[in-house]
Amino acid sequence: MHYPIMDPSQIVNRLVSSSATATGRIRVRNALNPALFLCALVTIPCFVMLRYVPPHLQTFLFMIGSMPVVVAAIGYLYFMIASPNRLQSEEYLIKKQALDLIQEKGSNIPINPTSLQAISNEVARDLERPS
Repeated sequence: MHYPIMDPSQIVNRLVSSSATATGRIRVRNALNPALFLCALVTIPCFVMLRYVPPHLQTFLFMIGSMPVVVAAIGYLYFMIASPNRLQSEEYLIKKQALDLIQEKGSNIPINPTSLQAISNEVARDLERPS
């Protein structure tokens, strides 16, 4: 298969426009999503451009493209050990907090379970709503 030859300015313009489109659609669900988004935004274009750059720049481009993957792996290991709840989705954490409030003992204030469910569903809808 033969790909059309593009000058570097066309490649950069395409990468910038596609990354701008992608950033408009991102929704953060847990603490690791920004690092994973960075992987898609940096690693994939860098590895694709490896084919088109001179050999003396390929090592540098490979290192730049590999950095987000290393950061995501280190971040995952850190959160897995230090704070596993941050790897859960925001919706899950909100529902877990609502259940913890219901199960809390010794509280003087009665909590209606249906109101907690309504609150958690409202917050989940706000998270899904595009800003």
